[in-house]
Order: sequence, then C-alpha cells, then structure tokens
Amino acid sequence: MAFVRSTILRHLYNRSSLKNSPDGFAFSLKNRLGDFQLEKVVSLKVNGELVAPDKISIEGVTATAIASGQPLPITLGATVQWQVQGSRLAEGSHQLELVVKVAPYGRLKLSAEDSLTAPIAAENRIPR
Repeated sequence: MAFVRSTILRHLYNRSSLKNSPDGFAFSLKNRLGDFQLEKVVSLKVNGELVAPDKISIEGVTATAIASGQPLPITLGATVQWQVQGSRLAEGSHQLELVVKVAPYGRLKLSAEDSLTAPIAAENRIPR
C-alpha cells in the first residue's frame, strides 16, 4: 500500500464542480494519482451530515454496487462524476469529506470546500 500525502489528495477535487441537479447535487474529482480501482465508498459527509451509500453514484454506478465486489477502474487523468440523490444544496459554502478505499493506495480521506452560487443569466454575462 502506497502512502499519499493529504496535500496531493486536495488536488483531486475539481474546484467549482459542485452543482445542484434536478434530483440532488453533483461534483467531480480528477484522478491525478495514477490508475487505481475504487473498491468502496467508506463515507461521504456534506456539511457534517453523512450521506447514505445508496444515494451516491459514481459514473452511473451506485456506491453499494461498488462495495459488493464490483470495483470501478479509474485511469490516470480521468474526471469522475459523483452524483448524490436527495436534497439539493443551498447557495453558499459547503464542506465535503469523502473517505474511499482504493487499490493500491488503501484508504484515502479527501476534504474539500466548495460554493454554490446562483447561475448568471445569459444576458448579464460577457461573451467569451
């Protein structure tokens, strides 16, 4: 099992990726470690509240399916979409704490803070 510094883990979270969706909210991580297998989502806390594993899906695969012996391969450089069903998040700052078990690194704990802001109306934006 390899040791991964917490400073490296912080770079896995894609800043400003936290968004509300019609049935909950979503965020993304980018694999900057190397190829690995996601073996289990140990826990996900949002603002200190534990999210039930059956409400979490990663690239369309539920966390409970991954925990039941179907590891999810994630390649270096891949952006991984996480979807959480349930309540949408209010505007403002939110704390995320994710603990996963991955091979070959073992148990990894990632903490991130991200903000939700109201979408800017198209007529109020400067075109790019």
